[in-house]
Amino acid sequence: MYNQQSVANLNHLLKELSKYEDKESDPVSQLRKYAHDLNTELEHLWFNSSVYIGPVGKKEIRHMAQYCKCRPNIKYLIFDYRERFASSQQQFNERAKIFKGLGVKVVFLNTGDIPDFYQAYHFVLRMLKEVNRHAWAN
Repeated sequence: MYNQQSVANLNHLLKELSKYEDKESDPVSQLRKYAHDLNTELEHLWFNSSVYIGPVGKKEIRHMAQYCKCRPNIKYLIFDYRERFASSQQQFNERAKIFKGLGVKVVFLNTGDIPDFYQAYHFVLRMLKEVNRHAWAN
């Protein structure tokens, strides 16, 4: 059992896309491992199911900050991608400052860009078309 805890925010669509990308494990398992590597226990996980993969809103940030403020053992806020925390450097600095004041460091599970959903969508459509073509041919 860890003395320190972490919380995370994950988008459902990115979770599903990881299956398409054949990632080693699902994002929740990745988050738990990442929290473990930070010597923390993943205490809470927020799921965002917005179709638009962008930064979480001000309301969600306030809710996360209040949650962390009430739980001083939380030392990390983990996001799946940096772009889901903030859309600009200025917004990043403003939001990170809120959590820094609470003794919470904002970290990111993935260092790359958010996967391209359009590319994934078209890949799946082509794959289904090919499967259906073969099914009707036999």
